[in-house]
Amino acid sequence: MLFSALNGRFDLVTTTIGEKTVLLCTQVAFIRNTQQSDNKLSDGRSAIYLWLSDGAWVFDVEQISADNAGYSFSTLLHAKDVFFFALYSQKGEHGGLDSLVFVHLKDQLQRIKSVLT
Repeated sequence: MLFSALNGRFDLVTTTIGEKTVLLCTQVAFIRNTQQSDNKLSDGRSAIYLWLSDGAWVFDVEQISADNAGYSFSTLLHAKDVFFFALYSQKGEHGGLDSLVFVHLKDQLQRIKSVLT
């Protein structure tokens, strides 16, 4: 499986979680499926991934978007160790209108807190 940045789209935010100042990053990535029998790559998908860093190491938190939605931007919103959200655009199906998706990242915040302790 190949993993590469899609047009270098990412969002960085520094915040304090617990007692630690960390860097959170979203990355729009394109994942190509494994090679087919005719040695051609099959169609892939795009997704938004959440990464965490404390300056010494980087941790892949997890994918935070639906698969293959054709994202043009994403951003993270965090406040007071309680609220953690992602806002991203998603292309409309079959050439339809794009939409904004607002996702509560409660489970991801708990995972980040457990990694930091």
